[in-house]
Amino acid sequence: MNEIEKHVEKLFKSYRKNKQNQELKEEVYANLLARKEDLLLEGYQEEEAVRIAIIHIDSVDHLIENNKKVDINRFFANLLQSATLYSVIIWLFTLPLSLYPQHFLLTYFFLGLSILLSIAYIMYLKKLRSDDTKIKYMNSKSMQKLQKIIWQLWSGFIIISLLSVTGLYFASNFWFSRPLLISGPYQFGEIIISYFTPFFTIIIPLTINKAVNLIDESELGIDEKI
Repeated sequence: MNEIEKHVEKLFKSYRKNKQNQELKEEVYANLLARKEDLLLEGYQEEEAVRIAIIHIDSVDHLIENNKKVDINRFFANLLQSATLYSVIIWLFTLPLSLYPQHFLLTYFFLGLSILLSIAYIMYLKKLRSDDTKIKYMNSKSMQKLQKIIWQLWSGFIIISLLSVTGLYFASNFWFSRPLLISGPYQFGEIIISYFTPFFTIIIPLTINKAVNLIDESELGIDEKI
């Protein structure tokens, strides 16, 4: 493998090996070879011609389909803002859990999570105000695939959780064909909380949803400062 081939392999190392990227890789390789030949005709030595040709293309991020150039600080600031809001809302919903010793830790968990997300959000806000622009290419199609997978996993988790709660409280009743008995309001509340607690994890797919939308919102225009 020559130096140009090594360079092209390095450029595409982080990208999937599909037909489209393979065709692009071959095109980039051909362009670099053509560039080297032009330099040789101009009188450059082989080693120098290869070096200059390689410098000519130092990244293919802008060539990959669905790659979008985003201000990563703006992206994370907005994402953390939304995640903080989601966490605070869930924390408010968990406040009644303090009446149930086996569930009250969730209240403190989401309170702590809200505080940590708020601190991270403030840090990124400071970066934005300092005009500290950092550029990163993000692939919108890959994020959409991740979004779909996360929702599928979350849906499966919810189904398994609901079945588990049902089995925990009512399996013996169903098995022995006994009537369902709830001893009082406290037990009824405990059962309801056990059913609804898994839904608090919706913060994960909601945050991924927001990330997908923010790729477009944080994309840098041609005239924006780099």
